[in-house]
Amino acid sequence: MTSTVAPVKAALAALFTAALPGVQVIYGPIDTQTTTDPNVLTVGDVLGAAERDSLSYATASEAYTVACSISCGINGPDAQQTVTELAMSFYIAAELAVREHPTGDLGVAGVLGAQPTGEFELVETAEPTGRYALVQFSVYVQAQRT
Repeated sequence: MTSTVAPVKAALAALFTAALPGVQVIYGPIDTQTTTDPNVLTVGDVLGAAERDSLSYATASEAYTVACSISCGINGPDAQQTVTELAMSFYIAAELAVREHPTGDLGVAGVLGAQPTGEFELVETAEPTGRYALVQFSVYVQAQRT
């Protein structure tokens, strides 16, 4: 049996790259070696569960959420509202890209459906050199392992 987790994360990264010009999209966590842009979206950790199908031991279903984060930064002491609006606009565009995917399965074999959970968290921070906003959200996936 093969899990859909890695292909789904790759599909999300590709989808977000196409939908968010000006945002660096990373499969996995941010680090100083991979981050080159002040606006970054990560396709990160996964939390889920799998269950063997009762009719066949050769297949199983899995359901999980993929955690995603959008981080934006702007230099200057008076830029908090601007950077917050920027991060939220990227979040809305990313959520819309998933919701409007033409097949609803992200083009990944075995995926039955993928949709944003609708929940998000906005975290704002300030430093002497700039203002930052982080939006965390998740995509819920239902799939069939084969």
